[in-house]
Amino acid sequence: MPYEQAEAYQDTDSHPEQRLRALGAAEHLFWLLDHTHPTHFVMAAEIEGSTTVDAWRSALLDVQRRHPLLSARISGNSDSPLCFYKTVNARIPLRVVEGALPSWQNEVAKELATPFDFATAPLMRAVLVRNDKGATLILASHHSVADGMGAAYVIADILRSLAGEKLTPLDLIYPMEHLLERELFQLRPSPAPLGTVISKAYRVPDAMPPNVTTLALTADLTAALVKRSRDERTTVHGALAAAIHEAGRRLNSDWRARPVRMFTPINIRDLAKQVETAMGVYVSFAVTSDERQLGAPIWNAARDMNENIAQSRTCEAMLMHLRDMRDMAASRPNFEAIAKFASASLAFDLLLTNLGNEPVATDYGSIKLRALWGPMVRSGLTGEQVIGVCTSNGVLRLVHTSYTPLPNFLDLISNILEEAVFARAG
Repeated sequence: MPYEQAEAYQDTDSHPEQRLRALGAAEHLFWLLDHTHPTHFVMAAEIEGSTTVDAWRSALLDVQRRHPLLSARISGNSDSPLCFYKTVNARIPLRVVEGALPSWQNEVAKELATPFDFATAPLMRAVLVRNDKGATLILASHHSVADGMGAAYVIADILRSLAGEKLTPLDLIYPMEHLLERELFQLRPSPAPLGTVISKAYRVPDAMPPNVTTLALTADLTAALVKRSRDERTTVHGALAAAIHEAGRRLNSDWRARPVRMFTPINIRDLAKQVETAMGVYVSFAVTSDERQLGAPIWNAARDMNENIAQSRTCEAMLMHLRDMRDMAASRPNFEAIAKFASASLAFDLLLTNLGNEPVATDYGSIKLRALWGPMVRSGLTGEQVIGVCTSNGVLRLVHTSYTPLPNFLDLISNILEEAVFARAG
């Protein structure tokens, strides 16, 4: 059933609205970017347990009542700030696909190819791919109302509702700079930007879906990767980054001829306990440049990459990024200016977004979260390779999103990790 025919699909002209609040800096920048190159993202959750479509609709309504921004749209003009407005009778649309569990990746690709209308509430939608053995929930979100961790928390709330738990409505969440105004004011000037960057062109937007592929490591390999990373004084994320760079260099001669730039989103909820498990947009980032040659020792690369990313994980660095986003949003750039900024300042080849280990629970009474996949996202830069990572139920899962995917990229990454993990320590 297409979204246009979904039950209770909202009509903004006939329902009352309530102004919630102005957009924060990151929310504003995602809104700007979305005009020229859609930046919405998708998560997928494989579910075990008997459910009905009506139960899923009820659970989606429960999470809307819990999170005020899940009934919001965005509005504003040159004379007034961009604000979220709550549309009282808006409903998260649900599209149901029956009997096709193996093809949920195709439904994710369709969702990535379908932009949001930011002026119409809500800014989240769902797809349910189901048969008599289970279901996969696909949750797509405009990036101004949620980030990857926030969407994972929404999925957890949906599963709690399915399991019969009563969800308590939450107060309106505020952007991070609102909560950290004093800390931002006390910051020193920002350091110089990273090196000289050659701008990357944008892919011409169209309605074509990207390529989406997935791979799950075995539980044994996941456990061995965690242990070996600890023994090598690095992190799983560092090992992943090193293996991805090595795989990319083997498959792409361009990556062998110049530094490879990687963009890593960073969850900044720890900066303010009020939003520790909040649904909204609480994200900073690291951009690293790697000049290693093909065949460089993986664990040396993993330690170096982890150290480079760690520099952006400090409280001061995350506050600086937040302040820079706030200052840019305050300058009221137009759509073309923000796109030009992103293509020049970011210009990454690879986006590695990692939700970490067990970001949400897996047991919800008779309902089980068997696997969590994502985030799946695209920035619009030409040639970009996006890898989403999440570890749940003791299994690390990778999802690759790209319009020009490197062939067998995930298989090669897995092989490189396995070789590195089980190789004798030097």
